[in-house]
Amino acid sequence: MSDSSTFQLRVVGVSKTYGDHHVNAVKDVSLNFQAGEFVALMGPSGCGKSTLLNLMGGIDKPTGGQVWFDEQDLTAMSDEQTTKIRGTKIGFIFQFFNLLSTLTVLENVSLPLELVGKDERECRRLANEMLLLVGLEKRVDFYPSQLSGGEMQRTAIARALVHRPTLILADEPTGNLDSENGTAVLELLRSVNSEFKPTIIMATHSQDAANYADRIIEVRDGVVFGDKQKCSLN
Repeated sequence: MSDSSTFQLRVVGVSKTYGDHHVNAVKDVSLNFQAGEFVALMGPSGCGKSTLLNLMGGIDKPTGGQVWFDEQDLTAMSDEQTTKIRGTKIGFIFQFFNLLSTLTVLENVSLPLELVGKDERECRRLANEMLLLVGLEKRVDFYPSQLSGGEMQRTAIARALVHRPTLILADEPTGNLDSENGTAVLELLRSVNSEFKPTIIMATHSQDAANYADRIIEVRDGVVFGDKQKCSLN
């Protein structure tokens, strides 16, 4: 992974409101994250977890407050600047996989590298390396429609890892999987965190999933209600 020694993510007094009725999705949240942490944002659907992830990843901008990533204020950046950071330093994993149906597994995993102008041969090499890591080396020429749910999510994890990010944001990564595949995905994330040391922030409504993390942040109605360190970092 990328050098995490200088990694820093800080959320400072962040709020997000939507619509004419000023619905508060996130209310004055402040959080600090260390390099190599595995953090669960836990709470029920609609509590603001996904909104927080989108703000941390620069996909959305807050109504108030700041998000600092590697000493850069994401809230003050242009869309082009935040896109560049996401393409080089942040990996995303989604509940519904977000794989492109017309691309093979290898092509889906290679795509983030191609978008930042990497050489085609290097894209394929790194993608194959990540697919071996997640146990899909025999599925490189398959299309998403030929995969199980667990295989699609492992492909999505390989895609999130392929550009060696320092930060991985996972939004309900097991929410669309059965318990067996969900457990396999959580164990894979735990292994990735232990071996490569990216910071992982995972939104989940499941206590069982949250138990894989080192730290659990409880979110309710857009507010942080609890922040507990479970154990020492790896």
